[in-house]
Amino acid sequence: MQEENKNGKHRIFALVMLLFGTFMDILDTMVINIAIPSISNSLHAGSSYVEWTANAYILGMALFVITGGRLGDIWGRKKIFLLGMAGFTITSAVSGFVPTIDVLIFARALQGIMAAMMVPQVLSYIQVLFAPEERAGALGVYSGISGLATVAGPIVGVFLIKINLFQLHWRTVFLINVPIGVCTFIAAAIVLVELKSSKPLRVDILGTLMAVASLILLLYPLIQGNSLGWPVWTYFSMTSSVIVGILFAAYEEHRTKQNKSPLIALNFSSFHPSN
Repeated sequence: MQEENKNGKHRIFALVMLLFGTFMDILDTMVINIAIPSISNSLHAGSSYVEWTANAYILGMALFVITGGRLGDIWGRKKIFLLGMAGFTITSAVSGFVPTIDVLIFARALQGIMAAMMVPQVLSYIQVLFAPEERAGALGVYSGISGLATVAGPIVGVFLIKINLFQLHWRTVFLINVPIGVCTFIAAAIVLVELKSSKPLRVDILGTLMAVASLILLLYPLIQGNSLGWPVWTYFSMTSSVIVGILFAAYEEHRTKQNKSPLIALNFSSFHPSN
């Protein structure tokens, strides 16, 4: 009974550490919207460039989240979670001290990729640490923390900018992640056990690169085009995005048929009338 209680406490503490990663990710997604006007004034950036501070993070997160989950299955979920947490903390510090908007956009893209390494491991750990009858409760806590972070993001952003700690203005929106990230990294390194999948899916490197290329070719002209007067290259870029997207779909369908762990499982033949 004592050993069972000990294991139960260990699992709860591990879940708390993992949920800090989830909270930091969603909070960072929401808080940036409050800081955009201050960032624009401080770094003398146009609206289209400032938009990228939010979009670069979301793009990095969305494009690499599947790859992050697979890397956890292959190399170990603890390793990848700690890698993501360390990278997220470092890129948060870089974002807080950037001299120009270009560096901030780059740092935010890397921050999104680090979040994509970190966040998928949370649900994987929940599946392993908790018995089927306990998962509903753990997933309920996960959902609650996600909702709390969504609501807290704008509030925390306004608070940090208003108090202007150490005269850092909007920079504290990113720097607040540093002490939280360091503490979470240390605690997670102690508490989490290493987990791997017995039959991990392979990483679809080419598919990931094609998806990245297609979205960038589409989003960049959409965000920059209006301020630049829609030059010819913006239309060429968007057309290229469609072409790369079609090639991506064909490549993913081919990998699906070959059972080669596609980034996104596609099987257009299943929609053929003969089937």
